[in-house]
Amino acid sequence: MSLINFHRILIAVAILFCAGYGVYEFLEFSENGERGSLWISGFFLVVTVGLAYYLRHLKRFLHPGRGGRRVYPPPVSPDHYRGPGSGRRR
Repeated sequence: MSLINFHRILIAVAILFCAGYGVYEFLEFSENGERGSLWISGFFLVVTVGLAYYLRHLKRFLHPGRGGRRVYPPPVSPDHYRGPGSGRRR
């Protein structure tokens, strides 16, 4: 098993944990009505969505420029290479 596959399994387990705990806290909120449980539930469900996005696009995160859009350097004008004070004099 490669390190990348282990990382995927670990992220999948984290997704299951966060989703389960988010649902648990939401059930606690519906039972007790405490706002803290609702905030915790919302936080863990947002983390679940973020981790799912990360797992789906893992190749793009591990290899920027190869797994999706190419990363180009910003365009530079030719005057940039001359250095300061070396502009044309008239």
